[in-house]
Amino acid sequence: MFSARERDDLRDRLIAAARDDDRITAAAVVGSSACDAEDAWSDIDLALRLSDGLEPDDVAGDWTTRMYESAGAVDHLDVWSGTTLFRVFLLASTLQALYMINGMRDQAVALACLRHDLPAHEGRGVDDLPGSLRLRIAETVVRELGAGELRRAFAASVSVLLEQAQEIDADRERRLRAAVWELARV
Repeated sequence: MFSARERDDLRDRLIAAARDDDRITAAAVVGSSACDAEDAWSDIDLALRLSDGLEPDDVAGDWTTRMYESAGAVDHLDVWSGTTLFRVFLLASTLQALYMINGMRDQAVALACLRHDLPAHEGRGVDDLPGSLRLRIAETVVRELGAGELRRAFAASVSVLLEQAQEIDADRERRLRAAVWELARV
């Protein structure tokens, strides 16, 4: 997973790799880190200055390989501004886990709203759910991107989803419970 410490370690490794790469004459930390505004959701923004005569494509391939092999990148997007390449990497697990947990919570909220005859689209009825259920739903929110916190929020999401499933179809919930909790332990 991608905690603030892991983000800092990865940034340090990338800067060290830039120092060791003769094709790079400078590296600058930019974005929220450069103005001391990082938070738990901040990413890494690093600008690299290439040696004279080199084009971004001359260097980008090696750095892209580095990101996939050592940083867990799962995809990337290129954005060009004139002759400047901005290569954006999506790292595995953290964002995918966050997306999955948020999606599971959305489904649990929709089920709860439907069960209580409240508007389910985009969770519009969530504020009118019983207070104790709203508190359990609130526990499904990811508070930081560390592995332990993602596991906690995932387990809370599984619990709320199964609770709603049990209210709608108790037999199906009983058949699914063990398999779903096994996923939560992974």
